[in-house]
Amino acid sequence: VSFLRKVLRKERKFETHVLSINFSQVVLESVIGTFFEGERTDKLFDSIQCNDLELDESGLTTGKLVNRVIGARGKERIFENLQSCNKGGMTVFVGDSVSDLLAMLKADVGVIIGKNCTLRDVAKIYRIEIIPLNTFYETERKRNRLSEEELILYEAESWKELDELIFGTDI
Repeated sequence: VSFLRKVLRKERKFETHVLSINFSQVVLESVIGTFFEGERTDKLFDSIQCNDLELDESGLTTGKLVNRVIGARGKERIFENLQSCNKGGMTVFVGDSVSDLLAMLKADVGVIIGKNCTLRDVAKIYRIEIIPLNTFYETERKRNRLSEEELILYEAESWKELDELIFGTDI
């Protein structure tokens, strides 16, 4: 929760986007809103890109799904669009499923959170190396001297590790 609060605080120096296939904007804002009592959750993120439930004029769902993010390629395209608007800063994509894999590989830093076995199996098939996030600085120094063509994703054991990488505390 403290990491989420730091990322979303108003004085942050970077953009924050949410990209989801499985959750609607209403669900995302509701869940995240529980951590920010009294704040408007629609202003916490620079954008939320997700599939959504169609609403009628009265705000009730019609039961139809509005598909905006379709599969891993859809996430990849949306992430590439976000990257193209980036003003030269580093991009970080944090994901937990196979549908996140392509976008994680497009990011300057792709980070796996969680223990999804299918994601790990697919990474292994495509020879994507998964290494601990706490080796980030050492690994990136070596990569600058070696081939940038290596497929590497980092693995965070916890949100605290991401906090340390992004906000510069002990990693």
